[in-house]
Amino acid sequence: IYIEDQAQDTLVYAQKLNVSLSPWRLLKSELLITEIDLEDFNANISQENPDANFNFQFLVDAFAGDTTVTDTTQSSTLRINIKDVTLKNGNLRYDVWSEPTTPGQFNASHIHLVGVDGNAQLPSVDMMDFDATISSLSFMEVSGLELKNLKASVTSDRVTFYLKDGEITLPNSSLKIPSAQYNRFTSAFELNTEKSVISPQDILPVMTDLKYLKHDIVLL
Repeated sequence: IYIEDQAQDTLVYAQKLNVSLSPWRLLKSELLITEIDLEDFNANISQENPDANFNFQFLVDAFAGDTTVTDTTQSSTLRINIKDVTLKNGNLRYDVWSEPTTPGQFNASHIHLVGVDGNAQLPSVDMMDFDATISSLSFMEVSGLELKNLKASVTSDRVTFYLKDGEITLPNSSLKIPSAQYNRFTSAFELNTEKSVISPQDILPVMTDLKYLKHDIVLL
């Protein structure tokens, strides 16, 4: 399957896609997808700037009809509910084109993941009212960050993303996060952890100053 965005760039390409949905829920302004299986895929998500629509907004508008609100300060009138999604062997890019790149260092505005495998449930994919439970997720980021596994529940309001019951496993690290929050406009974040061990080598792409540390970081 191959889908272009409105700039005729690749939005999604996949060797295998299996989707089950309930079309009758569209009458109640809800796109209910009961299952998505995606294998051997490439996906490219982007925004011109942090306040702009995502490049897949035209698909949301197509399902919602002429009455959909597309202003990014408002939630879409179409609620997208994905009961179960399984990803295998994927590559995923996310870019905010107005933001600078930082080669060799993790950049939340330019993320490139390879070898993506995971399973999740997404009752809402609206960034203003996000709701997801990640059962498993693993990938390698081009900056060198490697995620062995992630489990967490993530929600959001118009400004802040909230995480609870998080577990992160890296090649030499294990981190438990009962709760955290991140402000997507100011980049401010708060983090609560249980006893965890972090190897500086695992997170150098995110925190380059840790290259001077020779011992593991223990969080109590």
